[in-house]
Amino acid sequence: MTELFEKFLQASGWEASEANQNIPGYFPDKPGGHKCLWSVKWSSGLSKTVTEPGDMMPLQNMSLLQKVIELYDYSNRGSGAALRVLGEALIDKDLFIKGADHVIRDERLHVPEFVFQEVKPQFLRYNKVRPGWELS
Repeated sequence: MTELFEKFLQASGWEASEANQNIPGYFPDKPGGHKCLWSVKWSSGLSKTVTEPGDMMPLQNMSLLQKVIELYDYSNRGSGAALRVLGEALIDKDLFIKGADHVIRDERLHVPEFVFQEVKPQFLRYNKVRPGWELS
């Protein structure tokens, strides 16, 4: 886990639980496509992207389950490649691992950008809030 990921994790309010299977950054109650903290770009809303998915969760450091969760987000956002590789998980674990890494690398090039929830709205130039991540 990177230091950057730990900061986002703390700011997001994530806490280990049975529901999230103690997987840091996994929010099972968020809408489909938005359950995984690291599957998007996060912006300060003031100028530029704060973080990319690979900055928070380098592919080589991910568990198999974390890869499945990230792919699930992509498939719920319309990625046929992510859906295909998730299907491969049911057939052949080695084929899945090889395909998962390739698809995750590719999908990370095209992830949407959202404003991180801790930024005060009156200071934002860019204000796209991630579905299900609105401030309460």
